[in-house]
Amino acid sequence: MSRIESIDWFSRALGVRPELPAALRGMMEAYRLLGLVGDAQGAAARLVELQPDDIGALLDLADLSIVAQRFDDGVEAYERLRRLDSEPGHEIFALHGMMRAEVRRGRWRRVLDLALEATSIDRMPLTTDVLALAGARVFGARNRPAPAPAAIERGLELSQAHHRELHEEIVGL
Repeated sequence: MSRIESIDWFSRALGVRPELPAALRGMMEAYRLLGLVGDAQGAAARLVELQPDDIGALLDLADLSIVAQRFDDGVEAYERLRRLDSEPGHEIFALHGMMRAEVRRGRWRRVLDLALEATSIDRMPLTTDVLALAGARVFGARNRPAPAPAAIERGLELSQAHHRELHEEIVGL
């Protein structure tokens, strides 16, 4: 069955049972695989409406919102994750997600604020590299080279992937 046929079947299932989470997840993944990020983000948003405490759905919504350049929606989803995800040490992943959104839209002062907050939780290289880059963008490079923005963004993406992996191990997302 092709991805397009999958979307058709998921649409039919949702026509019969609009609250069917499995069909929304399947449709979201099919859209994502087809590169239809806006449609995938919409399906993720509907899934979060149905299951507001579903960490996996919030992770999908946050990531897809950033990819679709709906940065406010992505930041809002990460803020919800920050409140919802009670696993020890997971707050940093929400902060990394918010930083990723702000890096993408070039809001360096906000990145700096988030990075400063994050260093109170985590002083691992990614967090301190984000702090160095944001500081350089806000205050000037000075005599220290700042990390490359592409490397920072890739690190923040990997942080989000690691967060998902942790939840897959913990609760079987």
